[in-house]
Amino acid sequence: MSISPFGLLLGGQGTQYKGMCSELAGKYKSTSEILTLASEVLGIDVTDVLNTYSMQQLTLSDNAQPLVVTASCAFYAAFVEQYNTAPSFMCGHSLGEISALICSGALDFRDGLDFVNKRGRVMQKLVVKEFKGSVGIVLDIDQKDLENIIAEKLEGGYAVITAYNSNRQFLVAGEPSAMKTLEKHLDKKGSQLIPYRMIPMRTDAPYHSELASPLMSEIAELTDKLHINDMKVPVYSTVTGKLHEKKKIASVLVDQLKMPVLWMQTVANGVKDFRADFLVEIGPGNTMRNIIRESDGFPTCLSYDEAEDESELCGLMQKIIAWS
Repeated sequence: MSISPFGLLLGGQGTQYKGMCSELAGKYKSTSEILTLASEVLGIDVTDVLNTYSMQQLTLSDNAQPLVVTASCAFYAAFVEQYNTAPSFMCGHSLGEISALICSGALDFRDGLDFVNKRGRVMQKLVVKEFKGSVGIVLDIDQKDLENIIAEKLEGGYAVITAYNSNRQFLVAGEPSAMKTLEKHLDKKGSQLIPYRMIPMRTDAPYHSELASPLMSEIAELTDKLHINDMKVPVYSTVTGKLHEKKKIASVLVDQLKMPVLWMQTVANGVKDFRADFLVEIGPGNTMRNIIRESDGFPTCLSYDEAEDESELCGLMQKIIAWS
């Protein structure tokens, strides 16, 4: 299998949709095998669940996390079977980082999915009220302006950027009082804070912030049991913005719970380091493709799960196959 000058992007929780990857199961043997293995690990009929669960059910962390990872790995299996080509590097957004580690071979699929299944149950605890944190999307503001507001204007209340999605889109989490103050200052800047609770099927839980710290010991117990293999494809960590080191993968997956997702910075590093000609989103939907397109300086980004991208992606991959 050839290694080619493009990067692979894998989305995380929030990309799920009813019926994701079900069409591929009948088309690619490798996808069907992934779904069968996932059913054995999770103790459910995954194919049936993907097609019958409501979006409300799919959005619960203890459901969303193992199912999104399963779907992402199924998409990757189909992609490799179709093109027999691997990317130069992979980046995963939050949960997608674990999908990338599985696809790269750093984590065995069974082991990795079992970890994610248990991780999802732990992280569902962040949805309960006693954590007293909320999440929102901030749009149309410069990164430095947002950072300055959080550092200087919140009067001691806790709020933090939890994901740097694009040059003009950020996720934030914080205590209710701080989030209200932040919203007032954003209004003055002409930018907008959209609470997650106002977005259908988004989980209003303060992942990637200090508010998630109480769960880190439980996540650490899970990562301690992981067997880490050599990676067949390099994977970047959006916790550090750098390539994963085998010996540090487990500790980074713990830190991930409270650290921000350095998405656009990490993808930019991958593009620069490997001189990637284009990017491909692997997994359900086109969320990663869309936020990459919001920022300048990135190469073409296409979604493997998007019909409108199919022809262009096929053309690029055929050129790579011909060059190989």
